Amino acid sequence: MIKKEIRVLGVSFAAPRHRRSGLIQVVGVVYRGSRWLEGVMRTTVPPEVRDLTPRITKMVTSSPHYPQLRVIVLDELITRSGYADIEALSKKTKVPVIAVARQKIPVRRLTDAPMRLPERTMKALGSLPCTRWKARGKTFFVYSAGLGKVNLEELLEVCASREGLPEAARVARITAFALERFLFSGVP
Repeated sequence: MIKKEIRVLGVSFAAPRHRRSGLIQVVGVVYRGSRWLEGVMRTTVPPEVRDLTPRITKMVTSSPHYPQLRVIVLDELITRSGYADIEALSKKTKVPVIAVARQKIPVRRLTDAPMRLPERTMKALGSLPCTRWKARGKTFFVYSAGLGKVNLEELLEVCASREGLPEAARVARITAFALERFLFSGVP
C-alpha cells in the first residue's frame, strides 16, 4: 500500500517563446501525494541542448529533498525544445520515474519531427511500457521506468489532482510556464 503522503517530484520544462531569450526553464515541485507543497527546485538548459536528462538529474540529486523522494513524475517526455530519457533518469537518481501524457507518443512519426532524436532515444521511447489510465473522465498515457513492484494504478490515484494529472506535475507545469513568461516578458 502506498502512503497518501508519499513524496512526489513533479517536473516540467518550458521552452522560451523567443529563440533569442535563451534558456529552457526546468522546474521541479515536491508534493506529499496530492496534498501539500513541500518545495520547489529549478534549473535551466541552453536551447541547443536537446537531452534534458543530465540537467534534471543534477537538479534532483543536489536538492535537499532528494533523500525523501519516492517517485518522479514528468508532465511530458518530449517537447519542441528537448526530451527526457526516463530510464536514464531513473537509473541515475535511483528513483522510479513516470511520465504522464495526454496523447500517446507516435514514435514512428518522430523521425519526421523538426527536432531529430538520437536513434538510441527512439529505441528507448519505443520500448517504454505505456499504460492507458483513465481518471476524472480523461484518458492519459503513462510511461514508466524503474517502478519495480510499485502498483502504478495505486500510485497515480494517490498523486492525482482533480484534473486527473498528478498534482506535482500539474503545479510544476504551471510554475515553469509562469516563470518563463515572467523572466522574458520584456523580450520582443
